[in-house]
Amino acid sequence: IAELQEKELHDYPAAINTLRKLARLFPAKDDALDALKRARYLAWKKLNDKDLYVAILKQTFQDFPNTDAAAKAMFDLAEFTDEEFHHMKEAQNIYMQLIETYPNHKYAKKARKRLY
Repeated sequence: IAELQEKELHDYPAAINTLRKLARLFPAKDDALDALKRARYLAWKKLNDKDLYVAILKQTFQDFPNTDAAAKAMFDLAEFTDEEFHHMKEAQNIYMQLIETYPNHKYAKKARKRLY
């Protein structure tokens, strides 16, 4: 359905909604994470909707906290918060949360580099 909404109807908000719902209804990690990744792409690249992009990043690490995608989403959120919203302090807090939550993850190492 989401593919039809996106590619045939060019109804990106509906496609994003469908993808986000699919991720919640069928949380088999790979399919759900792929759906959220596609939703993020559509939110940013097709709609240029910063707030929706951020909401989908948050959904990724809140709904799938024990995945590599969660650590990446948190890193992306911090980076986006700094670069797009110019909220350096908020970005630093997100980087710190990433380091605390995933201390040995490669994105925690990247976050440390951003902080120090």
